[in-house]
Amino acid sequence: MKKTAALTMALLMCLTMAACGGTSGTDTEAQSKSAETTAAKADEKSGNNSPAEEEKPAETEAPAETQAPETTTEAPPAEDSIVPGLTKEEYEGLTAEGLIEKAAIKNMEAVTADEYYWLISTYAYVDIVDDPEDMHNMVLAENVTGEALRSIPTKARPDAKEYIDRLLESEYPQLRGYGMSLMSSMFGVSDANLDRAKALLETEEDPYVLYCAITALSNEQKTDDAIRDFAFRMAESDNPKLRLKAALSCGSAWSEGVEGCAEKLIALMNDENVDVKKTACAYAGGINDPTVIPVLKEILMDPEQAQFHSDAVRGLCDLWWDYPFMEDTNEEAYNVTMEYFKQTPRSSDIPNFSAVGQLKTVAADKYDAWKEKAAYFDTDDLYTTMEDIIKDPDANWISRTAAVGVIKVNCAGKFDGLKATIDSLADDHADFVKDEYEKLAAEE
Repeated sequence: MKKTAALTMALLMCLTMAACGGTSGTDTEAQSKSAETTAAKADEKSGNNSPAEEEKPAETEAPAETQAPETTTEAPPAEDSIVPGLTKEEYEGLTAEGLIEKAAIKNMEAVTADEYYWLISTYAYVDIVDDPEDMHNMVLAENVTGEALRSIPTKARPDAKEYIDRLLESEYPQLRGYGMSLMSSMFGVSDANLDRAKALLETEEDPYVLYCAITALSNEQKTDDAIRDFAFRMAESDNPKLRLKAALSCGSAWSEGVEGCAEKLIALMNDENVDVKKTACAYAGGINDPTVIPVLKEILMDPEQAQFHSDAVRGLCDLWWDYPFMEDTNEEAYNVTMEYFKQTPRSSDIPNFSAVGQLKTVAADKYDAWKEKAAYFDTDDLYTTMEDIIKDPDANWISRTAAVGVIKVNCAGKFDGLKATIDSLADDHADFVKDEYEKLAAEE
C-alpha cells in the first residue's frame, strides 16, 4: 500500500521535474527498473515546525534551474569560450529564444544529442547559489538555459544516455551536477546510472555536485552498498546542507533495514545545526527502527528543546500513528507521545500546537483496521489528556483548539459531552476554544 502511494507521488514529482526541465531524455534503462524497489515513500505528514520537504522542492527534483537569492559562487571566467561559439558575456545578453537560435538546431522535432548537450553546457556560465540562510536548496541562479531547454518538446529531446557521460566528465560542477540530477526518475535509478554515479563519487568533492548526487540517490541506500556508504559520508560532512540531505536519505522508508541508518539518524538528531536536527527528528520514524525512540523522548522531555518538539512527535507518530498509511504500530512510541502531551507545566510552547494537531487527521478507510492492530490506542486516555490541555489556560490556545479537533476525530462518542467543559472556560483565550468547538459541532 505504501509503495503504491509512493509510486503515485513519484509520478507527480517526475512531472514536476519535466516541467522544470529537470529530466531530459527518457533513459529507457531507468524505465525498465522495478518501481517496487525504487519508489520513495510519500511523505504527507503535516506540522508547523516541519523541516525540509515542506519548504523545498521534491527530493528527486533537479535543482539546476531554480531561481535563487544573490549569494553565489562565481561561474567560470569569460576570457576563454567554455561553450563553442559563445562567451559568457554573449550568454548573459541572450534571451531563451536567442540561445535556441545560437544553438543552430536543424530540426526542432528531433534535436540531436550534440545540439542538446551544447544547450546544457551553457549552464557552465551560470553561478552556483549556496545561500547559507536557505538550508533547503543549493541551486543555479536564474538563467535562460533552463527556459530554452523547456521550450523543446519532450518527444523531440534525445535520450539522456546519449549525453549524460559527457556531463559527468565535465570539468564544470554545474554540468556534473546537472548530469547527476538526470539519473532519478519515477522508476528509480537504473543500474547503469548507479554505476556512473559510483564512478563519479569516488573522487567528487564539489559541494554542488555532491548535493545533486545525494538528492538523486536518496532512496538507493538499500540498492547498493557504495551508495549507502556515500550517504553515510554525507551524514558526516562539514556542510550542513549535505547532512540535511543525508538525514532525508537515512530516514526514507526505502532505507528500512539498512544497517547503520538508525545510528546516523541518531547522530543527526543531535546535530548542531537546527535545520539538520529538525529534519532528522521528523524523519526518524521512517525506517521503523525503535532505537530512535529514546532520543526522541529525551528531546521531548526537555523544555529547552521546544523548537524541536513538533518534529520529534512527527518522528514518533510515523512509528505508531503512520498517517496516511495507518499500517505501522508501536506501543513504545505511542506511550512517549502521550507522556509528552501530559507533560506539565504547560506553556505557549508545550505541548507544541502542531504536535497536537497531528492526531486530528486520519485515513477514514483504514482507521478502524488500524485501531484493531493498535491495541494500545486508548481513546479514553486520549480524551482525558486532550481535555486537560483544553482546560489549561497556560497552554497555547492553538494547542487547545487542536485538542478539540483530536477529540472530535478520535473520541466521537464523547464529543457532545465535551460541551460542559468548553462552556466552563473563562480565561483570556477561552473564546477561541469555544469558537472551535462550535464550528466542529456544526459539522456533524
